[in-house]
Amino acid sequence: MASLSKKNHNPEEYLLDTLNNLDIGFVKVSNNGIILNHNLTFNKIFGYDPEKNLIGTKILDYWLNSEEWNKLREVLYKNGIVKKLVVPAKKVDGKKIFLELNFKLNQNSKGVIISSEGTFTDVTVRIETEQKLKESKHALGKRVKELNCLYEISKLVENPVISIGNIINGTLNLIPPAWQFPSVTCARIIYDGLESKTLNFNVTEWKLDFQIQISDKVLKIEVVYLKNKPFLREEYDLLRDIGTKLKSFIERKEADKVLEEKDHLARIFMENISGFVVLLRPSTREIIVMNKYAEDMGGIPGLTCYGTIGQSKTPCPWCLAPKLWKTRAAQHLVVDALDVIWDTYWDPISDDLYLHYGFDVTEQAQREKNLKELNQIKSQFLRRASHELKTPLVSIKGFTDLLLELKTEEFEIKALSVAQEIKDGCLRLENLVNDIIYTSKLEDSQIQLSKSHENLSELIQSAVNTLKGFSQARKQKILFELPEEMFTMVNKEGIHDVLTNLISNAIKYTPKNGSIKLKAKTNEGYFVIMIEDNGIGFTPEEEKKIFTQFGKIERYGQGFDVVSEGSGLGLYITKKILTHHKGSIWLESEGRNKGTTFFFSLPIIKE
Repeated sequence: MASLSKKNHNPEEYLLDTLNNLDIGFVKVSNNGIILNHNLTFNKIFGYDPEKNLIGTKILDYWLNSEEWNKLREVLYKNGIVKKLVVPAKKVDGKKIFLELNFKLNQNSKGVIISSEGTFTDVTVRIETEQKLKESKHALGKRVKELNCLYEISKLVENPVISIGNIINGTLNLIPPAWQFPSVTCARIIYDGLESKTLNFNVTEWKLDFQIQISDKVLKIEVVYLKNKPFLREEYDLLRDIGTKLKSFIERKEADKVLEEKDHLARIFMENISGFVVLLRPSTREIIVMNKYAEDMGGIPGLTCYGTIGQSKTPCPWCLAPKLWKTRAAQHLVVDALDVIWDTYWDPISDDLYLHYGFDVTEQAQREKNLKELNQIKSQFLRRASHELKTPLVSIKGFTDLLLELKTEEFEIKALSVAQEIKDGCLRLENLVNDIIYTSKLEDSQIQLSKSHENLSELIQSAVNTLKGFSQARKQKILFELPEEMFTMVNKEGIHDVLTNLISNAIKYTPKNGSIKLKAKTNEGYFVIMIEDNGIGFTPEEEKKIFTQFGKIERYGQGFDVVSEGSGLGLYITKKILTHHKGSIWLESEGRNKGTTFFFSLPIIKE
């Protein structure tokens, strides 16, 4: 192995020293691939200790693979010389390097090849730089293709009249040129059950796909190679970007379609509605649009002063425009204008867009007026009739009491029984008359229910005590699941009537030996009281009329073990009392003989 000694006058050794100084490797190889000589730069390039003698080792130990060495030998033995051939090799640590070789054959005096030798330099940095540059150029070219594809899709979606079908077909045509092997690339897009594909589309195992949800539909894009070719990661990213762009376009198109349909329906509605509709902009006092009904009217109720808001003119007393301008809130008013009664509204659509509309309710108002008058006449008649009934009723009841209390010894038992029946009938009739009078007063708002702060739990207990004898006579259990305190503002007598009516109904319509449960809870600012029984229940048809006036369900003679007496006004009165308290009442029943639960609610009002 050559050294750097200047005393070395052997031509070959001198050459090796010179090459060492130039960082050029040298190697001499026998015909069977054994290293015959090398310089120090050989060690340096392959990563060996400079003092290590590598003579006698195999040249293939330094080659990346035998195929590359065989290629070199083939060219070398064919041409006798090789110049500037770049080959891959490996360092002692296995790292790949690139060498640029200049090799020649050595012959003896008889022309027989006895060895080969050559020089080489490490060109790894140069080759890797060239490869990176090539990859960058390829990536740049690929990126340009991708950007061009997305740009062309963007141009398509900018067309305001293009359909979803056309945008899908246009996208299909842009996909193959954007992939690295356009000639063997085909594509398919499936949306809303419809399939679009390129003319050369065929299903193969070399496929890239992407799908995305659009509302309740799926958009699926497939890119397929017709031959075995690799896909790039960037191509999947491009496919995702295409899908995202299509989703955005389709969502916008679908939204536009919905808006168009709504606009169409709104126009149909505006032109066919039996009332005026006007769209307004308060900031400019501008009337944007009105329907034909409004145009034909001449004057629009509630709009007379619209254009004079903020001016010195005095608005008409029923005009809503000044109030709208001040509050910017929705307004509603029934006005008598233009010899017509109008039900008018102002509703905000946005900060500076309002809808003003109204309906001619003259006939409806007249019907309601007539109905109210008839109802008043009915109530007056019932009160008068009830009072007229009371006079003879008091006489009959009084004389019956006199007979039963003072003259019992003068009558036979049968006669006394008849007198008692007359008295009981008088009591029932008296209760009916009182209920009718009370109902009439409730309907005419003649009764003012004064309220006080009361504990509902105590009122419930009081009502149960009132009916204790009745429940014991029917051998029924009344169970409580109530809090100790439920304070709110109520009319004590009215709510006592509500409770006794509901509890007595539960006792009446629950067979003997049954049970009744009283429960309570709070729900969104209300106390909710529940009266649950295991009685005969209600059918759906019966539920519809149970709270109406004289809506009693007849139970007499139907084989039920119940008490069927009653005027049919109890639940109607109960509902009226609760309405006066801003409460409500309802029931739940699973059907005949499956029990009933009555619910009523009262607002929780602090003292």
